[in-house]
Amino acid sequence: MKTFTKYYCTELGTPEGLEQLVACGELTVAERDSLLAAALPSSQYAFVLLEWWGLRVFEATERGVLNTNNALEGQVFQLMMRLRANFAETDNLRVGRLPFQYVHIVQLLVDSLLVVAPFALWPKIGAVAVVLSAGLTFFYAGLLELGKSFLDPYGVEGTEQNIRIDTLMSEVNFGALRWTIAGSVLPEQVRQGP
Repeated sequence: MKTFTKYYCTELGTPEGLEQLVACGELTVAERDSLLAAALPSSQYAFVLLEWWGLRVFEATERGVLNTNNALEGQVFQLMMRLRANFAETDNLRVGRLPFQYVHIVQLLVDSLLVVAPFALWPKIGAVAVVLSAGLTFFYAGLLELGKSFLDPYGVEGTEQNIRIDTLMSEVNFGALRWTIAGSVLPEQVRQGP
């Protein structure tokens, strides 16, 4: 761990960072070369390593090194899917969301406008301001919900999502491509022991 903390300033996804991981004994040279050969962004390296882990487990099962049954294979597969979901969620939370304060500020601005509108309109149009304020409330409440969806495209707990995420299928297609690439650059296993 001491050796590893010495290089904490180097971004681990860069070729220099991968070199430091090799120097620390955290990666083999073959694994480093395979990661670079994948030609994926460094943010996708965790998915590549997860794919390698799964391939190694299933390879060990086929060779008889790991004695498994369907229940154990199911558990391994379920664990892989849970890890994949956590990796993806972490990245989505990091880059895909605005700070929640922005959503609250938009809510406060719209609510303030709707509360002040009847008083501001009263001197000009009188009692009609009450009816027009109801129309404004209906119109701006809809725009507010749409604005919240644009500010936070993945939705907030307890808030209904108005944007259909299935329109963002290009990201899903990229995700499928990374699994294919990760499996094709699996490094040769360095055999140790018997």
